[in-house]
Amino acid sequence: MLRPWRSDKLRKAALRVHGGYHVPLILRTYYNSDKAERAVDDIRFAEWIHLDEFLADEADWACLDDPELFDFGDQ
Repeated sequence: MLRPWRSDKLRKAALRVHGGYHVPLILRTYYNSDKAERAVDDIRFAEWIHLDEFLADEADWACLDDPELFDFGDQ
């Protein structure tokens, strides 16, 4: 049977969410088109995630940060 394509990271997040994990999902949808400013944003995002010890332990699946999937541009 064919199934919709989803990355392994998205499948892992879905499994954890529906498995009873009580961790907020962080969805990043803005990626600056200016590379220098985007680098600053990337650092700020990483720092913000690691401020919370509980979230930092789950960041590999709870932080959805993939510009190929979630960059919706300047809409």
